[in-house]
Amino acid sequence: IVARDELLGGKEVEEALEKLNAGVKWFREHKEEAVKYISQELDYEEEDAREWMKAVRFAEDVRGVERGVVEETLETLKKAGVLKDAGRPLEEWVGMIKER
Repeated sequence: IVARDELLGGKEVEEALEKLNAGVKWFREHKEEAVKYISQELDYEEEDAREWMKAVRFAEDVRGVERGVVEETLETLKKAGVLKDAGRPLEEWVGMIKER
């Protein structure tokens, strides 16, 4: 999720994040309906949607991201050759880091 610094903490961003949290909760609690939605509305095969649901790990709260998740993602992107300049401080990559 991307938002300008001026918007972080604003009412609109907070409302959007709450709606995303509600959507994530729905997906976790309604797995079969989620598979049906993904396969019918997002143009995926039902089997692929079912396998994706098994593998995906949803955030408990979309407000911010844990440091380890960002570090692992940056490392994966470096190994894939997608990201060249990963030497910048983590805080320059992510605006809302959650510490455990």
